[in-house]
Amino acid sequence: MLRLSILLFLAAIGLPEWAIARNIVSNPGLEIGEVGGLPERWESQKEGGAEGRVILTDENPHTGRRCLLIEHTNSKGYIHPNKDVEIEKGDYIFRFWARSDRDLEFPAQIYRRTDWSLPFDRRCRLKG
Repeated sequence: MLRLSILLFLAAIGLPEWAIARNIVSNPGLEIGEVGGLPERWESQKEGGAEGRVILTDENPHTGRRCLLIEHTNSKGYIHPNKDVEIEKGDYIFRFWARSDRDLEFPAQIYRRTDWSLPFDRRCRLKG
């Protein structure tokens, strides 16, 4: 069973002064929502026969009171959290903090729902 605790922080830095270091994600620290459920305004998605869960937990968070636990319990497909964010044209910084109980490689992606294109698609590696 794969256990991945992931805490997502998405920060935006735009050219206008008012946008510098302004976080554009609601509930970025995952503090709003019930333990065992999803963070408020976040979704869980399973693709390609994936089994498992994405839930809020208060077990061993990096910072704050909670973190997101991703358990992928089979070797099929993908299971991941989703968050819709409206953005304007500009430059942005995408970052998150993650830990795993084993060596792991996974994609970190930002995609457009209108055409499913991937303006950001990187492979990440964790050491367990």
